[in-house]
Amino acid sequence: MKILAVEDEPEYLEMLQEVMQGIGHNIVIALNGVEALDLLEKQKIDVVVSDVKMPTMNGIEFHQRLR
Repeated sequence: MKILAVEDEPEYLEMLQEVMQGIGHNIVIALNGVEALDLLEKQKIDVVVSDVKMPTMNGIEFHQRLR
């Protein structure tokens, strides 16, 4: 499964990456909602995991645009 992690905190990204890769998933990283939307246009993603409080575009605005 290909998972997009949208998170601006490196320690959370590292933890999420270790866990997801450890159980066999492929993980793609975006540091904010703008990067995430760009990645979603270019790649097929199965699941999105997103923080809410991020710079540039917060998680709520990201999910509203994602719809």
